[in-house]
Amino acid sequence: MRRTAGSDLLETDAAFAKPTHSEQVRPGGPSHRSRLAASHRRLRCAHDDRPTLIACSGRIDSSALALALAATRQRFVIAHVVHDLRDAENAEADRSLAESLARALDMRFVIAEVAVRSLPGNDEANARRARYAELERLAREHGCSYVATGHPGDDQLETMLMAMLRGAGPRGLSAMRPRRKLGDGKTILIRPMLGITRADADRICAQAGFEPAYDSTNGDTSRLRAQLRETAVPMLLAARSQSASRLGGLSRMLRGAAAVVRDAAIALDESARTEATDDRRVYRRQSLAGARRIVATDMLRRARRQIVGKEGEGQLSQRMTDCVIDAIRDNNGAERRFAWQGVRITLDKSTVAVERSHPDA
Repeated sequence: MRRTAGSDLLETDAAFAKPTHSEQVRPGGPSHRSRLAASHRRLRCAHDDRPTLIACSGRIDSSALALALAATRQRFVIAHVVHDLRDAENAEADRSLAESLARALDMRFVIAEVAVRSLPGNDEANARRARYAELERLAREHGCSYVATGHPGDDQLETMLMAMLRGAGPRGLSAMRPRRKLGDGKTILIRPMLGITRADADRICAQAGFEPAYDSTNGDTSRLRAQLRETAVPMLLAARSQSASRLGGLSRMLRGAAAVVRDAAIALDESARTEATDDRRVYRRQSLAGARRIVATDMLRRARRQIVGKEGEGQLSQRMTDCVIDAIRDNNGAERRFAWQGVRITLDKSTVAVERSHPDA
């Protein structure tokens, strides 16, 4: 794929549309394009012939995904979501590039816009939630069962490192799942690129003669993810080049461990709970004190979520949760209170109460 002289349009090279044998199979295994196509097939239901919506920002990863999948015989729609966190000029350039790529690959192009700058809370988290909501809507409107995103193994490694630095448990450390439900569950999010690296994606774009957009936020090392992308991740990949692509097995194992903890926490909740309303849950302190720390912590997090929802959950540090568990396990029978992002946890000699906190109270 190359840019035509004097035009912003892109045209498809015959060599890309029908890769040569040397491109399909390289020493050591199949090409990155073939691996992406195979991963896409594995993550889809074999009997579902509806198209896949490809979320494309116009940058390296999602562009490589579109380029690799274009050589298959399946149907695709390219979707681009514009949000107001980027300046208008760069946002328009990204949209134009994604649209040009879709036109060159003979794929339908659809677009959505979201406004998140004025919303309370973390801008990136708000943008992510809004983007997935719009992708789900676009998928429904255009008859797509699946939404494919271009998260490479580097993103998985970054996410795991961030989870480790904040002291996350098995669920947080398992990072991104290759496949999960969106919204009401009728649309499935898939991540076919978790088995390859960003460098592999860059090579796919280079082989196609396609110059992707550059994400200026990658250079903003005040953001933890950008800092890890610039420093720790390159060092790890230099030491072990296959680190990112081998995280799939570790992620699956951690999800399995998280499921074991979840089941134990649910059982503890049922056996230790003495009272439950929409705003308050009470547990026998002795039962929580005798449980494994990781199980008791997960149970209390779940109790909080059932009362106030997920908002602010990521701000619960390990130090905050450890303080409560340590207090539950000590021999102090005096009443003590702890604030946990929207709930108050009260301990006395025999009970642990989790209840909605009211600022005016």
